[in-house]
Amino acid sequence: MTEDADLGYRLGANGWRLGTITPPTREEATAQLGPWQRQRSRWLKGYIQTIGVHMRRPAMHNALPGALSMMITLGTAVFAALGHALFSMLMLGVLFLAPWTGTLLAPIDYGLALAGPLVGMAMLAMGAKRASLTYSLLDLLGATLYWPLHSWAMARAILDLVRRPFYWEKTRHGLCPKTPDVDFGLDNRG
Repeated sequence: MTEDADLGYRLGANGWRLGTITPPTREEATAQLGPWQRQRSRWLKGYIQTIGVHMRRPAMHNALPGALSMMITLGTAVFAALGHALFSMLMLGVLFLAPWTGTLLAPIDYGLALAGPLVGMAMLAMGAKRASLTYSLLDLLGATLYWPLHSWAMARAILDLVRRPFYWEKTRHGLCPKTPDVDFGLDNRG
């Protein structure tokens, strides 16, 4: 479910300003492929539904700026998930089969094919550094295998949207050991 995206766009359409808070969220990450796939397919299905609901009346979102904002944030995630596996297979096929098919590519083509994953890995490294997280080169290289998994989650999201539009695959939480609470200077008295 992506009720946060839906609510954010509804609030923005009604003139509210939204932002983020500095402290990190304390959400438990899924540690296995099955739960990860269910979580991602649920999110992607929710993105598709949110886009569908809100694009029925794009004028509600301050017309062009609101519609563009939604397509840049949610639409990019949907289209990227659709294309990761296809693009990866296409690029690997072209790069590795080119010598045997006699259709060698120009050096710039190989450079461009390598630039995408390198830029992605650089962004991951910068994000991890900014969040004060440790990472290794193996973590960054592993991301190239992780990204196409989004296509698997997207395929499942699309099938689920057609077959069971109101069903949401749940992700079990509470599996990780508890960590001590961190005081971010926020008033937690609720």
